[in-house]
Amino acid sequence: MNTLNNIIKIFTVLVMMLPAHSVLSAQGQSDNKDKIGLMGKVYDRMTSHELPGAIVTLLRSDSSEVAQCKALSRTMYGSERIEEHSDFYLRVPKVNGDYILRVTHEGYDTLYVDYKLKNLGRRERERLVNGLYMSRHTTRKLGEITFTATKVKFYNRGDTLVYNADAFQLPEGSMLDALIKKLPGVEIRDNGQIYVNGKFVESLLLNGKDLFGSNKNLMLDNIGAYTVKTVEVYDKRGDRSEFLNRDLPGDIRYVMDVKLNKEYMAGTMLNVEGGIGTSDRYLGRVFAMRYTNNSRITLYGNVNNLNDSRKPGENNTWTPDKMPSGVRTERNGGIDYSADNPLHTWDVSGNVQVSHTSSNEDVTINRTNFLPGGNTYYYVYNTARNKNLAVSTSHRFYMRNLGKTVQFSVSPYFNYRKNDDLGDNVAATFDSEQQEIDKSLIEGIYESSAGSMRSAIVNRSIDRAKSNGTGYDTGLSFYSGLSIPGGPDYIEINGEAQMTRRRLDRFSSLGIDYGSGPESSQSLNRKFREQPVRDMRLKGKLSYFYFPVNGVSLQLDYDLEWKKSRKLSEMYRLEALSSVDGTRDEELESILDPGNSYVSDARDMIHRIVPTLVFQKKNTKAGNIWIQARFPVSMIHRTLDYRRGKIDTAIVSNTATVSTDLMNTFVQWKLRNPAHTLFLSIDFKPELPSLVDMVDMRDDIDPLNIYEGNSGLKNAYNQSYGLSWSYEKMFGGSKQFYNTLSFYYKPVANALTRGYRYDSATGVRTYKTYNVSGNRSIEANHNFFLYFGNRGQFVLSNILNGTWSNVGDYIGEDSEPMRQSVKNFFLNDRLGLQCQIGRQSITASIDLTRRNTSSSRAGFTPIHATNINYSLSGVFKLPCNFGLSTDLNLYTRRGYMDEMMNTTDFVWNAGVTYTAAKGALVFMLDGFDLLHQLNNVTYAVNAQGRTETYRNILPRYLLLHIQYRFNFMPKKAKSRL
Repeated sequence: MNTLNNIIKIFTVLVMMLPAHSVLSAQGQSDNKDKIGLMGKVYDRMTSHELPGAIVTLLRSDSSEVAQCKALSRTMYGSERIEEHSDFYLRVPKVNGDYILRVTHEGYDTLYVDYKLKNLGRRERERLVNGLYMSRHTTRKLGEITFTATKVKFYNRGDTLVYNADAFQLPEGSMLDALIKKLPGVEIRDNGQIYVNGKFVESLLLNGKDLFGSNKNLMLDNIGAYTVKTVEVYDKRGDRSEFLNRDLPGDIRYVMDVKLNKEYMAGTMLNVEGGIGTSDRYLGRVFAMRYTNNSRITLYGNVNNLNDSRKPGENNTWTPDKMPSGVRTERNGGIDYSADNPLHTWDVSGNVQVSHTSSNEDVTINRTNFLPGGNTYYYVYNTARNKNLAVSTSHRFYMRNLGKTVQFSVSPYFNYRKNDDLGDNVAATFDSEQQEIDKSLIEGIYESSAGSMRSAIVNRSIDRAKSNGTGYDTGLSFYSGLSIPGGPDYIEINGEAQMTRRRLDRFSSLGIDYGSGPESSQSLNRKFREQPVRDMRLKGKLSYFYFPVNGVSLQLDYDLEWKKSRKLSEMYRLEALSSVDGTRDEELESILDPGNSYVSDARDMIHRIVPTLVFQKKNTKAGNIWIQARFPVSMIHRTLDYRRGKIDTAIVSNTATVSTDLMNTFVQWKLRNPAHTLFLSIDFKPELPSLVDMVDMRDDIDPLNIYEGNSGLKNAYNQSYGLSWSYEKMFGGSKQFYNTLSFYYKPVANALTRGYRYDSATGVRTYKTYNVSGNRSIEANHNFFLYFGNRGQFVLSNILNGTWSNVGDYIGEDSEPMRQSVKNFFLNDRLGLQCQIGRQSITASIDLTRRNTSSSRAGFTPIHATNINYSLSGVFKLPCNFGLSTDLNLYTRRGYMDEMMNTTDFVWNAGVTYTAAKGALVFMLDGFDLLHQLNNVTYAVNAQGRTETYRNILPRYLLLHIQYRFNFMPKKAKSRL
């Protein structure tokens, strides 16, 4: 708890600093107590772009002038680039009255807006004026001037990182995902999450707005790269922060905003693609979007059976062990809409999505388990057939009044799911390695005369199962905010309601045999029924925001959250019936297994008080300083009523916790010229064990994997201390250097881990949750990008990540589990060099991964392995509208004890494109693994064992696909470009 005490001390010091800062700020503002600042921005009504240089004048009702200023602010980046914005600030007498705002700008009609200045508060120092939107004069287009310039690939505009999309060479027909993968410092990980310089991107936006909610893949797979002008990465204010014109804790998202070219921001855009390939591969895609100044409607549909994310010409982190498995068919479609008014006082958005997937997967696994008493060998043959249907819809309505004193938002949603699954699993464990073994041999091992194999067997299981389930969840969230009259303070009410229902029926025919004789066996035909599973959640929050002086804010939240969850799970032993056909419910009740059926009722009540302190100073000689501290104090009351066989128990838990919100307690210091950023963060969060894991019970539904409760579990405490530094420098217009360095220390006290006790005679594992001490990790990351050459045509990049961790667990063989630990060291270094001359691009990279695993556990074999991947890729514009994209990859694995894992794979992918009809048609032919080097076998090693996996995949295929593009822009919109 020393860490907790230190956190409280830091918070106390920060709070004590406030009075001194308040006094100094009050002294500095005493001369301006009779004046108030009117601030805002001026925009183009058609494009919503800022209009720097507009003249803003405040007039009295008799047209006499009160004050005038130019709506212009400049920000310099390095010594080469200046950005201009349309901020205006009028310092006027603090007098109630009716006024007129007059705005003029060359090329625009003069704008007059009635403005009422009233209800002035004693502590009110500034007031935000609604955005002023000007209309262009009607003009005749006389001609065009064409010029060329060196395109900077990325730059910083204030706190925004901007990538110029057309500065990156991509194959014709590329989607947004191909562009994102090309951006320096950007990484799309295997789970689809996007990171920029190691920082997680929370939302992917289109022109500043969400598209299809949190489903980033829909944008990545359907937006054509040719439509994109820039990709901007920044911290985006939420509605509350925009409403108050302040950064509020918890209301800032790190986003990637895709900005379209002007010709696609008004009118109709259509993108259609279809293709067929070898091995019965196919794809079809349609994407249509209608855009106006204040509305957008989008439709999409996809169908394909590719189950592959590779694209020729890409230089990325794909490796053979990441190859997807099985044959998967996807069908999905949806509609998304958004609309607002020119004054942005309301907006409405939403979407409806439907998806259906079916997959057929055949997997063979050969696993060696490392155990102190001698290794065991596990062989699995699994077949799975799955079908899933999902329907989801979500909507949002937001409104505020013109005076920005009241705002309101409501967001309902509904999700429905249905699944039908079939599975067949044949597995066996031996005490010696079997050289010639297959599924049929395991199935017939007790009927055959294979003496050596039969004498080495520990257990065999054959499980054939089918299941089907449905479920839905629905909910509503809302918030309402009110600016306190006469001052800058703000009060807000939030609420959430959520309800979930699930049902699952599963049938399993499981046969288990132990040892070399069939006399010790179990034959289990069972039906499982989980219905109904009901979850409910209600939450309310009251927040008050207090702004004593400029740059300082205090926030106090009170949360009340109530949760209820009921689960009924019943298991019936069908082997007790002579026939299961036409079985009635009353007959099922007679064969209920009470020891493996249960009713669980859980209820939680959480009271939470959250104080937050924010201190900001911008544009000082020392740069920009931002200090934020947020420490939730929670009182958690949990109860569990649990009935299982003879067990009928109630557990009550009362816990008081103090934590920090993730990335909401930090110190940030930014300098300009040169551009340095220093960021220090603290995260401290308790993890409460599940009350079900604390029930003294035994779950042997799977006789080979038994689970037991542990009533002595304690809370775990996850901590993270981070320090990062970034630096950006421009050397002329074509040379740039960007560098980031970060460190994280992450200790865990009383970590929750699932340990087990292994019975070497039967192969049975008995699992239990334990608290383990000593878990910790240290992470270091270093990224740099250097653009050089007289036109910035070369890019040198290096992404280095290193992690050291100590992970404890509990494992025992024929005895009670004992604490053991494994130390892991992971190092990944990706060095790349890209050259782009005109429309030709070549990229070379080396990706090195080093893994060291060691343990003091008896019989543990250390692992010291190195994977090195060499890649050379290129995208080339050829004569006669042809294009070529290709990549050559050499994947090597070395240092593994098993020679089968020390592999070398040489993989060549290539694609050819042809563009016709002035770019409206694109013909593409893609070929994957042209040298036929990949196979369907992957290997993996960790501290518990070595796994060799065979999958039914087709890594080699050809795909011919055609893309059609259509764009219609109204004449009125064209005249404004």
